[in-house]
Amino acid sequence: MAKEAIGSNATFTGPQQGLTILGKHCYAYSGEYSVDNTETFLLNFQSAGKRYIMANVSLGSNSAENEDYRFQIYFNGQEVFGGVFNNQGLHSIGTWPIPIMIPPATEVKISLQNIADTDSRAWSVHIVGEVYNL
Repeated sequence: MAKEAIGSNATFTGPQQGLTILGKHCYAYSGEYSVDNTETFLLNFQSAGKRYIMANVSLGSNSAENEDYRFQIYFNGQEVFGGVFNNQGLHSIGTWPIPIMIPPATEVKISLQNIADTDSRAWSVHIVGEVYNL
């Protein structure tokens, strides 16, 4: 379930796989994960029961290797967004924000996989959004 942050609990304590809600806003910062040719889950959380979220998802990497990656977003175990992109040998910071609507009481998982080779590269994903009551 999403962690509600109010008052002193609102202080950022570090990256995690969960979602933090601050009033009507929310965020999730995975931190760096080593991504190779196996599907790696960078975020994994449950949205709040009577709220939905309008958010943007972005990826980042400090890798400058030219490799293909498969990116997937799952809601309750079902893929709702997926794509293959090429890092093109550039640092991919803030890669193409993806607008999403996360329904109430939904398990959200976001994964990345190197499909070009078996090399491991550092990647992170983040979500920033607004929370709405039903």
